[in-house]
Amino acid sequence: MGFPVKLGFFAKRDVLRAVPLMPLGATYGYISSGLVMPKGGACYVAAFDNPANTSKAHIVAYIDWFGRAYSCDEPLAQEPLRDPDLVVYTCGNNTKLMDVGKENNTVFLDGNDDATSPARLDVFLCDGSRRTVAEARVVNVDNTRKAEFSYTAIDDSFPGKFEVANPTRYLEFMSTAYLAFVEFARCTEWEPESASDESSDRGAISDKAFDLAAVFSRFQQSDFFDAINREVLEAETSWSENPEQARGIERFLVNGLRDSGLVGISADTLTVEGAAEGPNARLIRTSRYSNLFFLDFVYNTQTECLEDGAFTSCDATRDIRHKLLRAEGALNRFLMVSNFLESEEDDTFEQTEEEISKLADSFVEYLCVQAPDPNSPLEAKGRWDTHVTIAQAGELWRAPYRIPYEFCLNEACTEVGFNLAVPCKSTMAQTHWDDDVDDYLPYTPIESSAIESRYAAHAALLAASSAFHASASIEKVYVNCLRDGNKEDIVISVEFDRKTLCDVYSASKANAFSEPFETLSRFNAHFKFEGDNGLCNIEKLFSLGKGDFKSCFERLVAIDTTPFNEKARDMLHVDCPMRMSIFEDGQRRAYADEVSA
Repeated sequence: MGFPVKLGFFAKRDVLRAVPLMPLGATYGYISSGLVMPKGGACYVAAFDNPANTSKAHIVAYIDWFGRAYSCDEPLAQEPLRDPDLVVYTCGNNTKLMDVGKENNTVFLDGNDDATSPARLDVFLCDGSRRTVAEARVVNVDNTRKAEFSYTAIDDSFPGKFEVANPTRYLEFMSTAYLAFVEFARCTEWEPESASDESSDRGAISDKAFDLAAVFSRFQQSDFFDAINREVLEAETSWSENPEQARGIERFLVNGLRDSGLVGISADTLTVEGAAEGPNARLIRTSRYSNLFFLDFVYNTQTECLEDGAFTSCDATRDIRHKLLRAEGALNRFLMVSNFLESEEDDTFEQTEEEISKLADSFVEYLCVQAPDPNSPLEAKGRWDTHVTIAQAGELWRAPYRIPYEFCLNEACTEVGFNLAVPCKSTMAQTHWDDDVDDYLPYTPIESSAIESRYAAHAALLAASSAFHASASIEKVYVNCLRDGNKEDIVISVEFDRKTLCDVYSASKANAFSEPFETLSRFNAHFKFEGDNGLCNIEKLFSLGKGDFKSCFERLVAIDTTPFNEKARDMLHVDCPMRMSIFEDGQRRAYADEVSA
């Protein structure tokens, strides 16, 4: 391990003298000043060159003032957009500790009137699950910087012994906890007892069983392209040395990543002439929403966005866009398959590639299994409540290929208009498992066009069901399907009415609209097939920003190109509201937080 970070004379650093499981001769501590840190940052946990010379360090984690620790290997300019690796939270002195993982857990420390409160330490495992590893008592919970902690219980299966002083201040407590339960525990391959019990209940797994946690761990690093290359290299090297260790599920993932065309390249090879920067790809696990991977990437010139992975693209970025989206789709189909097998209490992953491929294909074909029942609408009332409810439904779609969307309500809140950026066949899987040849084969043009078309039709039905389910006041839903997000390439345009969709949903609920185009034909729908089962461009039935969806009463930020005046440009550093969309640079988040507050 090298020590790439050089600390200045005035950088504040402290050495931890006693940490359970710390390797012999190693020196670890925390750095609380002298390095760039996100707003709300508390310290970095680091390894030092030696106890006598702490001017050189190797960063292993970032800790904020809100009870969260994130693994990292360099100083951060912004807070990581993923679950922490360790979290500390408290529920109050007179409140029974809540079940771990519930949304109403209070993350330490949001403010509490009790002088002393029980606290819990949870670690997030590589597969996304969460485990409690220790309990503690915290004093002065209303001020993180002055809080003191005392351990009250440690997971019985933890192999180390805690000898830290009680009580312990926040920085030392968090740094010690991260090193013991995350950094050093990984080296000893320790897992919390609850996780071990679950696996033993399902029966002993062979030493050669597929390691799902290791795969997810590789994709937690900040360099997305390096993660792809590591996954493919390590998997294929392992198979060449030990063919019996090859699992169908990991072969499926590696084939999908190779399908993307990103194996063996780095971000530097994806530059585009005329773009000041890009692709700036970051892989985010949306665990609080659809619990899928989202690959955030963008290309910007000095004055405009060329590519955002949704509704904006150009000839220069299109091929790269398709590769990045294919990689995201490969990860999400792999994630959905592994989630399903785990939900069936089958995490031995002994299935063949044919079985895994068929299961992944079913998530594409049966997209609408998750469609909410329009016959049982929620009680959203009013324009804002209905708008938010529909948006929340969209964020929960578990789509194996992403479906970016924009929508608008009419003034009476009786109609909703959607633009869906449905995937084109170039962003979907390029090969499938063929059992006759015992290998992957490319889809034929007719097969890939059919998959693209049916996915678009299912996406339209999913959006309509979500909107009708949001509020009983919604009478009609209009949907435009824009192939690859291109607003000049509308392939489906349909007007749904509530009664017909409710009837169709009730009749085909078990089959999840198994014949989507027959279903669309029951509505006022425009679509037309070309010779290879593909959809061709058609006239759209409506436009966002026009007619009933004229946005004079609600200017949507995502499509608002109204120029800012000079003062607003100076304040926001953008030229129009559209530039403040979700695809904007994350460095503006701090300002957005202040505006929201």
